Amino acid sequence: GEGAEGEEEGPPQPAGKIVAMVSAEGETVRFADHRAVDAEMPLLRGRAELWLAHVEGAMRAAVGETVRRALEDRDGSARGTWALAHPAQAVLAANALLWTARVERALQATADAAPGPAGRSGEAQHLRRLTAELTADLGEIVDLVRGRLPTLSRTTLGALIVLDVHQRDVAALLEERCAADPADFEWQAQLRHELDESQDR
Repeated sequence: GEGAEGEEEGPPQPAGKIVAMVSAEGETVRFADHRAVDAEMPLLRGRAELWLAHVEGAMRAAVGETVRRALEDRDGSARGTWALAHPAQAVLAANALLWTARVERALQATADAAPGPAGRSGEAQHLRRLTAELTADLGEIVDLVRGRLPTLSRTTLGALIVLDVHQRDVAALLEERCAADPADFEWQAQLRHELDESQDR
């Protein structure tokens, strides 16, 4: 049916059961069915600290799964389409994870390349190519923002642009400072994001 303000209602939910989290901006991230928290469960009744721990566990699992889905969906879809198809925090986290992996690959390719007659300037080609790709990625999102978008989408893309500019600038700095290996100080000094696969889903 229709909600009071014309929004589509989801399936009816049992009273006292927490099945999703909703941001102040209106984004909803649903919990996996087995992670829904029943406030009426005898173990939790009257024990706020246990109840909150269950809610936090469900929230962590939902965010982790949402980020993993965003990472999986990134392959094969246009970046702008991808960014608008997932919750903002998942897009920003997945983008940071993907950027770290791209820089690591470029640095590793540089480290693996045999020094050519061009010396270190020839080694910078991987970072130079990455910087150009990051600039193109940024341009795609900027073009989207110039169009008509809902407020939440515009906010998501605005945050993505800020991160994209920083990421492009870091890649350019690594190239300028002749970083040639993932172990180089210039890269190690940067905030890097990696997915910890050992964490529970």
